[in-house]
Formats: sequence, structure tokens, C-alpha cells
Amino acid sequence: MKNILLISALFISQINWGQVDIHWDDNPGMNYNGQTLNIDNDMNSLYVPMHCVNTSGVNLDIVFRRVILSSTATFSDQFCDNNFCFPCTGNDWTAPQSTNVAPGDSTIMKPQFYFSSSGQASLRYYIVNNLSSSIIDSVDVTINCTVGLDENQQNNIIEYPNPVKDILNVKIVNSESSEMSFKLYRITGEEVFSSALINGENKLNLESLSNGVYFYTIFSEKNIIKTKKLIIR
Repeated sequence: MKNILLISALFISQINWGQVDIHWDDNPGMNYNGQTLNIDNDMNSLYVPMHCVNTSGVNLDIVFRRVILSSTATFSDQFCDNNFCFPCTGNDWTAPQSTNVAPGDSTIMKPQFYFSSSGQASLRYYIVNNLSSSIIDSVDVTINCTVGLDENQQNNIIEYPNPVKDILNVKIVNSESSEMSFKLYRITGEEVFSSALINGENKLNLESLSNGVYFYTIFSEKNIIKTKKLIIR
């Protein structure tokens, strides 16, 4: 019991409560520090607009961390702050760069989700002090999703090869959409390539891009069809 109490005390000592306020834009009058946002969703894609307000009286250099607590839904997600949108990978993801927030100012915290099956997803978003690595605060987001992306439409799009050296082939079979597009992003969220797509074979020339890990999204009109990782080497 003493060991458990000691571990709990050490964990609590690493949390700097009271330095930020977390607001959900859909209910701006309430602080969501340590709380759970419960959201019912019947759309293929969803974003959760929040703001983190610096109430500490000093500059804060913060990093956002996302942890998947549980999920029965299949989804991909990304996280946007004031500057970039970052594709999230794995169950425990930390943003690759920090955000500086002046006293009284705020930064956007906007998770975005793309569901390919129904189910429930529960995630926790930590605000971490970049200098001390201590947790400042957190908010949970639980989404009950009843609609996923059109699996038939996903299966009608084939991308190859992956890894790719220069030319990425995107084959679209019998799409009913009149407007499709492909966007490629660095792991930092910066868009580096985009192209319109047509029914049939599309050859995308990526030879000008440096080797590394990227993420791409295929859109049908304004709806997201799929998001995947792409390796260029």
C-alpha cells in the first residue's frame, strides 16, 4: 500500500494543475480540464474544436500528446494546433513540435477523425510542459460513431507501390464521384503534393520529394475516402 501511495504521489507531483483552461468550442462557457467530452457522430469525418488558454501568468511551451484509451471503431485521426495539422500514429502519439503560448493567449487543439466503421472510440489528450516534460492537464474525448466510410468506395481505389520511389499509381474503378483528389502531407502536417484524380489509372510523380514517411488522403468531393501512410525511398 505504501508503494502504491508513493507512486500516486509522484505522479500527482508531475501534474501542474491550474496553468491552463481547456474549452470546447461547442460549449465555450465550461472548462473541460480533466473532463470527458461525449459526442454522438453519424458522419464519416468529425472534428472536435477546442482551445487551450494559458492562465499561468508566464509563457508556456507546450506539447500535445494523444493516447487511445479504447476503441471498437476503426478510424484514422490527426491533430491540429495553431500552426499545423499532424497525422497521429499508434496508440500513444506526441506532436513532433511544441507550441508557445503567451499569458492570456490560447492555442487551437482540434482532433480530426475519419471513421471506416461504426463503434466507440475513447481518447485522452494531454497538455505537456515541453521544458519539464510534466503533464499540465488533460481532456478525454469519447465518440460514439454510427456511420463509417463507404467500404465499397474504398475498395474501388487501389494505390501502389508502397514504398514508392517516384511514380505512385492510383487506380479508381467505377467511381460515381465527379470530383476526386489526392493530397500528400509530411508527418508535420505540411501539405507537399496534391492532384486531381479521374476514373481509371492515375500516375502521380513524386520524384521531387525527399525520402521519408508521409501521409496521404483521398477525397471524393469534400468527403474523405481514405487516409494512409506512404513511404518514399
